[in-house]
Amino acid sequence: MNIKEMVIKERQKNLCATLQEIGTKSNCSRQYVHEILAGCNLPTKKYIPKYLCNNCGIVIPKMNKYFCSEKCEKEFILVPLICDQCGETFKRRQGDIRGALRFNNSDKKWFCTKKCYGAYVGIHYGFVAHPENIIKNHHNKRIERILEGRRFNEISIVRNTRKN
Repeated sequence: MNIKEMVIKERQKNLCATLQEIGTKSNCSRQYVHEILAGCNLPTKKYIPKYLCNNCGIVIPKMNKYFCSEKCEKEFILVPLICDQCGETFKRRQGDIRGALRFNNSDKKWFCTKKCYGAYVGIHYGFVAHPENIIKNHHNKRIERILEGRRFNEISIVRNTRKN
């Protein structure tokens, strides 16, 4: 195989290679590589690949950037989730989600605020779920008012009846 064929094959195989790199592989000068490629109507300049923003898909000129702006980077890092208590959409960082799911915790509940988390815990683990655990003393009226204030009227609280 002669030098001309080697240069043409190398350019067709690797469009990103410089003329110097092609010349080094085929033992000739970059000027000679340029003459060969120009005579065969092949590109003489190396191809600079275009990179796309990971979030919006806009072309980025630099290869060391993954996003076109800081706004795109922040949007990419935040993942939309749905609150298990109120059903609202909110966002959490990818790292937080990966960390929570690292230990095969696929049934993890996600909450938008501490208020939603508290409501969920109160309904599923508190006095609402287990009214038998309410201490039967003078605080029963206060607990009953608190539960009614939170719209848990369906729970009937057994009041302490004193026996004389």
